[in-house]
Amino acid sequence: MLQDQVDRVLKQEMEEMQELSEFILKRIDQRIEKLQEIEKRIDRKVELLQRLLTRVDEVTDEPMPKEHYRIREVLVLAEKGLKVEEIASILDIPVGEVELIINVHI
Repeated sequence: MLQDQVDRVLKQEMEEMQELSEFILKRIDQRIEKLQEIEKRIDRKVELLQRLLTRVDEVTDEPMPKEHYRIREVLVLAEKGLKVEEIASILDIPVGEVELIINVHI
């Protein structure tokens, strides 16, 4: 009789442990699925960032157009106090172009 009670209590405890263990495993599986979804999103974002970084590298490696160099040179010489005619002569460009660059950028 006592043995029967002990067996019943043990069986009940085992069933509860089994249920609890199944519940915990189900929750773990759900968390794993969520983590896998997050990992996929992170992978996509990393891939996008890598493509953007590659594009940034391509853009920054492109040489500056010749016109930008000319504008910069005109402005540097003008800031040093050279006259429009001197700048035009040094850079071998028309006086009107030098005047336009200076008027637009200063």
